[in-house]
Amino acid sequence: ANLNKLAAISKKLPEYCTAVISSEEKVDLLKLTLNQERKTLERFESQYNESKEVLQRIEKTMEEAEQRLNICKQEAKRLYRQAMDATEGVSPSEEPLKAKFAILSNDLDTLESRISKQKAELACLPEVNQSVFQEYEARQKKIASLQQSVTELTAELNSTEATIEAIKTTWLPQISDYIQQINVKYSAYFHEMNCAGEVSLHVPDDEYDFENYGITIRVKFRGESDLKELDGHRQSGGERAVSTALYMLAMQGLTSVPFRLVDEINQGMDVINERKVFQLLLRIVDHSSTSCQYFLITPKPVVSEALVTAQMVREKRRRYSVWFDPLCNLTQYLLSRTTRLTSYV
Repeated sequence: ANLNKLAAISKKLPEYCTAVISSEEKVDLLKLTLNQERKTLERFESQYNESKEVLQRIEKTMEEAEQRLNICKQEAKRLYRQAMDATEGVSPSEEPLKAKFAILSNDLDTLESRISKQKAELACLPEVNQSVFQEYEARQKKIASLQQSVTELTAELNSTEATIEAIKTTWLPQISDYIQQINVKYSAYFHEMNCAGEVSLHVPDDEYDFENYGITIRVKFRGESDLKELDGHRQSGGERAVSTALYMLAMQGLTSVPFRLVDEINQGMDVINERKVFQLLLRIVDHSSTSCQYFLITPKPVVSEALVTAQMVREKRRRYSVWFDPLCNLTQYLLSRTTRLTSYV
């Protein structure tokens, strides 16, 4: 009988060997895939860091260009004031000079020819103050220098704006996608609470004013016809607390972490909203597709029933979970469970 069993095992031995080899090949393939994904992640991180450095250099260059432009503007204003002083406050925008400037040609060659003619006529006049000519020529050179600076700064500014636009076309769609993901969950969570809410990207009138980009949250708790922007006046303190809590929950799926610590998420809520938020949080935890652990901390006993229910559900599904009693010493418990938590992770 033993020989028959041995013979039967011997017949299946090639099949077992083939299965082992196939499993080893799958393991090697998975290792290779993992290494490739790690290299891809490293490449993306490197590209992100390089883009960040480029953006910082561009911002610095733009700041320097703006500083130089401001200096040129200040110099132009200073020269304008000097011209006003030299003409005893006569401005080209005032009559009768305004009418005379209006009939002047816009052609530079024509103006220069007329200036040369006027210079020749002045040279023929007796006792001409030469310092006036010298001052005029010096100011002409100064104006030419300032015009050249303005031209260079304008070209530099255009180049900087083009670079910023190139970066924005990559950055803005990613930000918009993240916010859209948050909005989908945020709206769904509000719907579960028989309310309405949405999250959107606030883009200022000047699309390059990146400091004023932001998040706009609009909610509706009662029978209002339209969603109202969340602020410190339209909604009550409890409604703002619920809106903030749901926004935080909506963001959780964008990051992957081994555990999350939720501390007094029910702060400032009434009993009804507090229970709804905790029930929603427990459903999120219970249906999470990741191995992330959640530690919920609150001194208020109103959620004890929901916590006990969630604990029973998790025990039935054989998923490791710990809910802390209000009198539990968290530090001592974690120290006593270090080995178990480490092996679980």
